[in-house]
Amino acid sequence: MSSPSEQMLLGSNINDSEPSDRCSQQIPVSLPLLERPLSTRIHRPHHEWIKNDSLQEFDTTDKPSWMWALGVWKFQLFASLLSSASVIGLAVIAATFSGRPLSDWPLDVISINGVVAILTTLMKGLMMVLIADSIGQAKWSWFSRDRQEGRSLIDLELIDNASRGPWGSLIWLSKHPFRLHFVSFGALLTMLVAGVDVFSQLLVTVEDRAVIDTQQTAHVPWAINNDAVIQDSTWAAAILSGMYSTTIDDLPVSCPSGNCTWDGVVPLVGVCGKCTNITQMLSKTWMSCSELSYNYSITGYVPNVINGPRTNSTWNFSQLSSSILEPPNGKADHGIPVSVAFNYFDLADSIGSKIGWNESDHIVLGDFAIFDIPVTITTGSNITGFIASFGEPVVTRCYFWYCMQGITVSVDSSQQKETVELAEEASIARFWNWTYAPYGGAFRDVPGFNMLGRNFSVNSLEYTGANLQPIYPFPNVTMASVISSTPAKVFTPPLSYENGATIAEAPFSISEPAFFQAWKYTMDDRSAWCNRIAKSLTNMVRLQNQPSREEDVYAGNVWIHQIYIRVYWPWIAYPITILLASLILFAGNIYRSLKPGQRAWGNRTLALLLSDIDSSVKDLAKDSYRSNDELVKATGKAMVRLEEDGSGWAFRHKKD
Repeated sequence: MSSPSEQMLLGSNINDSEPSDRCSQQIPVSLPLLERPLSTRIHRPHHEWIKNDSLQEFDTTDKPSWMWALGVWKFQLFASLLSSASVIGLAVIAATFSGRPLSDWPLDVISINGVVAILTTLMKGLMMVLIADSIGQAKWSWFSRDRQEGRSLIDLELIDNASRGPWGSLIWLSKHPFRLHFVSFGALLTMLVAGVDVFSQLLVTVEDRAVIDTQQTAHVPWAINNDAVIQDSTWAAAILSGMYSTTIDDLPVSCPSGNCTWDGVVPLVGVCGKCTNITQMLSKTWMSCSELSYNYSITGYVPNVINGPRTNSTWNFSQLSSSILEPPNGKADHGIPVSVAFNYFDLADSIGSKIGWNESDHIVLGDFAIFDIPVTITTGSNITGFIASFGEPVVTRCYFWYCMQGITVSVDSSQQKETVELAEEASIARFWNWTYAPYGGAFRDVPGFNMLGRNFSVNSLEYTGANLQPIYPFPNVTMASVISSTPAKVFTPPLSYENGATIAEAPFSISEPAFFQAWKYTMDDRSAWCNRIAKSLTNMVRLQNQPSREEDVYAGNVWIHQIYIRVYWPWIAYPITILLASLILFAGNIYRSLKPGQRAWGNRTLALLLSDIDSSVKDLAKDSYRSNDELVKATGKAMVRLEEDGSGWAFRHKKD
């Protein structure tokens, strides 16, 4: 007869007041697995035992085959194959679309990140199946391991919780931090699987890239020659703009996206310029008619004589008044030139009437000189205290010529930047006709100019052929004509009559034409002023001679922003490592289940339900069934071992 405690555990409703003959009808004390007689033991394969739902015992010395194991773990094997396929699919998608535009993704209904999330979720879920079943299988060996006296009964619940998720795994590892067992390995993997989502999502990302648009090109004005006929107004505008502007803007380029680059330098025919001080070439001659005047000349050039104040001379009111005799009516314009602009060459060979070569092998476009005497005026209390002091004269020569230029151009966020990187000043000339003067030249194979095998050339403003007839009409407005029409800067003393009387109220004045105002303004940086003129003329040549876009061999790259798929391959190492570790854990449990005496029960509850436990453990649980915490407190420290004997599997209480 069962003990009262056993009757209670088995749900018996036996009443002590009932007749004793009913005791023979009580249900067995233990489950049928434990009550079957020894005579019923037969040797059957394990799969037949399961198939027939039989609880008969089989010989523990039997060693199951691998085919049997594959049949028992078929669902887990399928999960392992599917999780491996998910990782492979993730790697294939990443490799296929790495570095490609997002627009290449073929699916409209789902993005590449959505596919990655699906594969990651599938992989993670299937890995958890493997890990949970492996932990459940390791549970049986934890309690039945050879050479161990027993385990705390609470471990049964801790292992079950560890197979359910990271929190239970963390508790297990905190209770058994140094246990080298499949349960601990599985618990660690359960926690690490939680990071698979993060690492998989970091594997495939998108980024904004600046790429070249192959459907568009950028264009900058450039000129291979100066063949185009340029109108007078265009010449005048270019010259005057260079002389009187504080800045000369770069020519606008065609850049559809606002971000463009050009490979290397863009060569072009342009204009170079230079201003130099040639005062040392100035000769002075004493003028016998006055102790205060000089004849200044630059031998061989026009004008060959400039009548001006003597160097470092001081003139008072009387000297100024009598320096120039006027007609009787006193109305004639008169004055003393202090600044004069003139063409450097004689008019017969004037630059601007036709192209010629100068001493530097330049094809010159304009060549002029500025004669300038500084003057300081002091005024007294009345007009007789007026004094004019003249200083040392300075002569500056400025000339401009056709040259080869190499520019670098870029546009960044619609901000254009253009720089002249190279300038070939001298023409690599090949005279077209040795009979006549050189009317033009060519630039050929100039190193560093990216000429692409093309010849860049310049022609004269007036090209005269073999029959001496004009072919290209030269403009009426040239550098020479602009300089020739520039009035001198003149110091004007008061007017006087023949009898020497003066008009007291007549002011002393200095006429300062616009050209000399600009000249004075740029006195501290003549090179910058000269470069502005050259750049203005270069812009004119480029605009008038630029090729069509179809013939533009120096078209630039148009950069656009495009979304690209980027793969960070190191991140895939994490999910692959976790998967391999899960497969190793699963394979280890399969291998252990093939050993004699081991059962392939996995994480199933039926085997646990059909196992028994010693009554002494049940006695500890008396009056503790109201909550799980009470049961854990009452029985958790009980040391048990899972053993098989003639009555089946049972958790045997190992008392001290």
